[in-house]
Amino acid sequence: MAEAYSKRQRVQHICLSIMKPLFYRFPVEILDALLALWNRDLAKPGRGGGGGGGPPHSLDDFQLNPFLLKMIEMMVIMNINMELFLVAASHCFVAEKVQQYYSKKHPKDKKNVLFALSYEMACLESRTLYFFYLYFSSVAIDAASLKRENLLTYWFSVLRLLRIFAVSKNPSTQLWLLEIMHMLSIKYSPKEIVSDTRFKKELHNLINEKLYFLAQIGSKQVNFLFNEPLQSIQTSKSGTGTAATKSAVPMQV
Repeated sequence: MAEAYSKRQRVQHICLSIMKPLFYRFPVEILDALLALWNRDLAKPGRGGGGGGGPPHSLDDFQLNPFLLKMIEMMVIMNINMELFLVAASHCFVAEKVQQYYSKKHPKDKKNVLFALSYEMACLESRTLYFFYLYFSSVAIDAASLKRENLLTYWFSVLRLLRIFAVSKNPSTQLWLLEIMHMLSIKYSPKEIVSDTRFKKELHNLINEKLYFLAQIGSKQVNFLFNEPLQSIQTSKSGTGTAATKSAVPMQV
């Protein structure tokens, strides 16, 4: 038993000794691979599907398994430079997909209160932000990053990443952004840098923007329609014409 555990430790050490240099050499590519594995696993039935079949909204909607836990553990043990990770996260394939998707015009009604959203994008955003949330909350605090000049750089990088997802109109994405900002404000308190006018304005604008949007949802000033999930269309036993028709008919949530 002890020998088997020792062998497993040696294998883990070898894997980490390979992964860390690769991440520093190809940060975006490695993070893309990890996010692809993460999203693929959470897309399986019973994991991160939101219980009732909708996009995942909170931690309770996800079921971690040993594979996902090991992935977060591996990232934490590698102790990647946070600035490097944030830059990679801002250029990962999910960030690019979000930017491309929301750069297009999407249907709204005349009063701008009805948003037609993509079920697939909603799930992709939630799963990815869930990964970021777990990583940020699990990684050890770097004492150097708490110094004022480093803290300012850190928070600007965080805001740059969150701004990419802030264009989304998915309610679950809005909640994840606030959760991440709240968690990071406790872990890396920005009290010492709020005197910086630019930072204070960007942080307050983002928070107020998200809170206002959620208030609109709570007061029913905005409504949402999700399109038919791609998976259910592909597995539909109806004819091709029927499936195509279903994909064009949104579902209200």
